[in-house]
Amino acid sequence: MRAISLIVIGGALAGCVESGHPPIDSPEATLDAADAIEAEASFLYAILQGTEHPSGIDAELLAGIAATVPVRWQPAGCAQVSQPSSTRLAFTFDDCSGPRGLVHVSGTLDLFLQGWAEAPVIDFSSPSLSANGSTIALSATALAGVWPGGIGIDGQLGSVAVGPRGTKVDGRGSYVMTWQPTSECSTLQASTESDMDVVADQPPHLVTRVDMTRCPGGCPSGVVTRHFPNEAEVQVTMDGTALAPWTSRGTATNTRSGVLDLQCE
Repeated sequence: MRAISLIVIGGALAGCVESGHPPIDSPEATLDAADAIEAEASFLYAILQGTEHPSGIDAELLAGIAATVPVRWQPAGCAQVSQPSSTRLAFTFDDCSGPRGLVHVSGTLDLFLQGWAEAPVIDFSSPSLSANGSTIALSATALAGVWPGGIGIDGQLGSVAVGPRGTKVDGRGSYVMTWQPTSECSTLQASTESDMDVVADQPPHLVTRVDMTRCPGGCPSGVVTRHFPNEAEVQVTMDGTALAPWTSRGTATNTRSGVLDLQCE
């Protein structure tokens, strides 16, 4: 049975922190980065689902998206769509619950169809969109269409988010998210980097890598790791339960560990 995939290459989400929120090198901030990426990927797929076989005709593609998106969200009427022009759709969400485990979705989204390459070229933008506890300022240009294994998008993103624990998340990178149609379980693989203050003789990047699976109503399994310019790293390991062991390594003699309550059961 085929999986349905969402493929994004370009600027995605990595992370930095503001005063009063989890430190950037904490396990909480590490999970925030993964949660924000997951929320964005799930939301984009919820918009594009149903475009697996585009006709190459602008009007048919946009009419299909406009007709299917509002009926996927509850309560009825919480998702509204208008068509300001022949190449643009405008969405408004008001505390909606939708597919792929999306809850408390609010905000506006603008979709602009640039044209066609091997697939439709679509711009997405939103000044502030909330989903699953994350708040995202979304800016994306994507190719949407049929990929091996299902539907996907391939594009350039420049999103900035605040994760559910308060960590600001931004940067460049790529992620692939796939869903199994029968179980609705999702697998997220991501690698992102964010510029940091330059450290002498070190690359000025924070790198976040995510490899996790989540099924409806359950806790995730997999690993999320953040690598810092000074070679420090934080790693959170999940096994499908609500308790996730973590380690934080600064130097060979400075290693901490603990257990994080995911609050997912």
